[in-house]
Amino acid sequence: MASFDKPALSAYFRRFATKIFISLLFIVSLTSVRVYADSDPKKGEELFTSNCRGCHNPPNVDKKLTGPSLKNIDQKHTEAWLIKWIRNNEEFRKSGDKDAIKIFEDNGKVPMNTFPSFSDDDIKNIIAYVKAISNVAPDDGGGETKNTVTENSENEGSNYSGILWIVVLTLLALSALIFRINRNLRRYAEEKNGDNIPHKSFYREVFSKGNVAFIIFIIVLYSGYWLVSASQGLGRSKGYQPIQPIKFSHAVHAGQNQINCLYCHAGAEKSKTASIPSAMICMNCHKAIDKGPRTGTEEIAKIYNAVGYNTTSGKYDGAQHPIKWIKIHNLPDHVYFNHAQHVKAGQIECQKCHGAIETMDEVQQAHSLSMGWCVNCHRETGVQFEQNKYYEPLFTKLHEELKSGKIDKVTEGEIGGTECQKCHY
Repeated sequence: MASFDKPALSAYFRRFATKIFISLLFIVSLTSVRVYADSDPKKGEELFTSNCRGCHNPPNVDKKLTGPSLKNIDQKHTEAWLIKWIRNNEEFRKSGDKDAIKIFEDNGKVPMNTFPSFSDDDIKNIIAYVKAISNVAPDDGGGETKNTVTENSENEGSNYSGILWIVVLTLLALSALIFRINRNLRRYAEEKNGDNIPHKSFYREVFSKGNVAFIIFIIVLYSGYWLVSASQGLGRSKGYQPIQPIKFSHAVHAGQNQINCLYCHAGAEKSKTASIPSAMICMNCHKAIDKGPRTGTEEIAKIYNAVGYNTTSGKYDGAQHPIKWIKIHNLPDHVYFNHAQHVKAGQIECQKCHGAIETMDEVQQAHSLSMGWCVNCHRETGVQFEQNKYYEPLFTKLHEELKSGKIDKVTEGEIGGTECQKCHY
């Protein structure tokens, strides 16, 4: 029977363990700053404002709006439960969850919007925001205290990241100490046995060619992952909020005054583009209203100047100037998107893509509008399929399955919504 060289085998396993230990320490050190990002109240605040604020009061206001109060909701349900509920409450209710059904019934059976595009991290960020702000005293107007969440989250994130770095440096120091102790013990044992084996220095042993090559491999692997992730985000403008030439508040017009989106953006249900309303649309109201509730006469005067309106004579006798609005929601040139197809045929609400626009004083891009985001929406969103003759000749089988109860809805993805030619032809 062949005999094993025990010292050589021991040295092999020791070197292997060293590589694993060094790589783990390196990965921990690289990712330590990213750990806190999984539950960032600041990001959660942005998501809440653009997606939830239209139906829910801020978490520190214990008062029902359209939806129930969210104050301390993290103490009433587990994180796993909240993730299922927020992402798709409709499917969650169908699963038979008693709490989900009770909330639905207690709130007049008004269904909450579904958010299939939200990742687990997005929802965890919202939960972190709710948790951070729930016990913050509201201001005199009943809203949440400004900047409190942002400041707290930044401080907590900084402290948390600092603690992680301390842990990493402590582990590195301990590993150096363990290596040195191990090396001295081996030398002592060999000298006691009368062996005379030359030893490498501590530095050369730790940073041997094998260890260095292994660290380089980990760096390349991690860098590749980071590069792909960063590249996927190129051209995305989520959170883009340019300063417009006129401080037009959607919160006042669409929220407070309940003006229908289609009154100004009439093209949204009739054509490919939603269209920017002409200044004369504004004048339908502002010929009589010359003072706004937030900005006084200053911003409305800019509209008068654009259309050449003379407030003294009540005539359009001045020079006209175009209002140079800055477009916020931009898609690449190779992407075809038709507003009428979504708004008129699909009955998709504006908030689905644009966020809670009725709560925004300054409009910002609420979603990434990436291909993955659109495809996920097509996979989840049901179409107006029943008694729709447009789909009858092509999708007879789906009509039969719908009538028989085999399926309860037909999604856009099932009728070609995920095919490349749908958006790229």
